Amino acid sequence: MFFILAFICPALSIAQTQSLTVDDLLSLSSLSSQNFDNYIVKKGFRVKRRSIVENTMGYTFYQNRTTLGADSLPIIRYVNLYKKDDAWCISLHTSSPDEYIDGRNRLKKMNFYSDAGNDTNINVPLLFQKKAVTVQSSCPIENGSPDYTFILKKKEIPDPASIQYAEDLLKFDSHEYLVGCFGEKNVKKDVYIFSDTELKQCSILFPNR
Repeated sequence: MFFILAFICPALSIAQTQSLTVDDLLSLSSLSSQNFDNYIVKKGFRVKRRSIVENTMGYTFYQNRTTLGADSLPIIRYVNLYKKDDAWCISLHTSSPDEYIDGRNRLKKMNFYSDAGNDTNINVPLLFQKKAVTVQSSCPIENGSPDYTFILKKKEIPDPASIQYAEDLLKFDSHEYLVGCFGEKNVKKDVYIFSDTELKQCSILFPNR
């Protein structure tokens, strides 16, 4: 009986190891540093190390147990937390293509904007945007295997009252970021006509005023 339990317990631990979903990634982006650690530890990412990510100091969290995929191969997952420029970044890495596909489909269902249309090729990087949050999905090759990655960046939304001059708008680099600050009713997509042959997509603030 002792040897049977010794065999079953590790197997149960492996089977119960949780994955980290895109929904979890969005939840993590709104937490304080202490609550971030508590949340991710509960998800099984108990190994925390200081690391250099995109030339900046950050932290990497590793799962202390391995999940087996449908093909009986281990699924490797880890999370990076770092700050780049004025945005907090959280990157989720998984070796599971199924988790990657599920994550991209979930972002579409949550009404994240992407200009990919119906493109389902998982090898093509996609950028998803919603207000002050962007999620870049890609699958670079690391050590000979795909590293299915979601990089979430969350910018701080400024107080609209602080936007007084034209140069204050330079901090906004997307239509969705403008919507996050001024509201969907106050921002409209349009096309700016430079000439008969040159057009440029643009965003208009307070179009009805």
